[in-house]
Amino acid sequence: MSKIFIYGSCVSRDSYNFAKDKHSLTGYVARQSFISATSCATELLPGTEMKSQFQNRMLQGDLSSNVLGIIQKNVREIDLLVIDLTDERLGVHKLSDGSFVTRSTELVTSGRLRQLDQRPGLIRFGTERHAMFWKRSCGILLRKLKAMNMLSKTVIIDTPWALSTLEEPGFSSSTLQEAEQARIWMARYVEYCASQGARIVSMPEEYAVATNQHRWGLAPYHYTDDAYRWIVNQWDNCLIEIRS
Repeated sequence: MSKIFIYGSCVSRDSYNFAKDKHSLTGYVARQSFISATSCATELLPGTEMKSQFQNRMLQGDLSSNVLGIIQKNVREIDLLVIDLTDERLGVHKLSDGSFVTRSTELVTSGRLRQLDQRPGLIRFGTERHAMFWKRSCGILLRKLKAMNMLSKTVIIDTPWALSTLEEPGFSSSTLQEAEQARIWMARYVEYCASQGARIVSMPEEYAVATNQHRWGLAPYHYTDDAYRWIVNQWDNCLIEIRS
């Protein structure tokens, strides 16, 4: 079985549910923006553990900016590193120690930001300021992967946010507007990754469809099963290319 490491969102993790018969999951890191991943760790946000082990692990990982370290530790066990950019939608906070943390649901619900003397402002996805920090971080991250000899084993899955749903009613007008804007910014980020030498696979429009029946609920990045099967097929194609 091929060994897959996922650094991304539920988009890639849900795809793995359609690949368990032929791939094993070496690791999964979510809720960690490129900006946080290439930041210094922070000790400004201590707190008690969350009830969910997964949520606690992802939050602690983000605060310690640990994804590159985990990949380095497991580099010999990874046949394919899968990255998707969906969690970049969350934005980041810059803290007073110079570190960055992802504004994940886990961070917000943990209440840790309330411990700070001054609440940090949010650097929102879809702004030029976010793009400036993100491009710098993307360059660092890809260079570090290349230094590990991992960039040639990496694929970034480009999944345009859905503008339509399989069932009615569809998205609200505000959600559609958000999805349309996210598409524009994600396309810019994907294009930048490509310019830095990353392997990109872009999902055709016909698969960019959301469903009310998704296990996590309706959202522009919660696709139908056909989309996840398409993603897994791209993993297979990338593995063939890597081994050839």
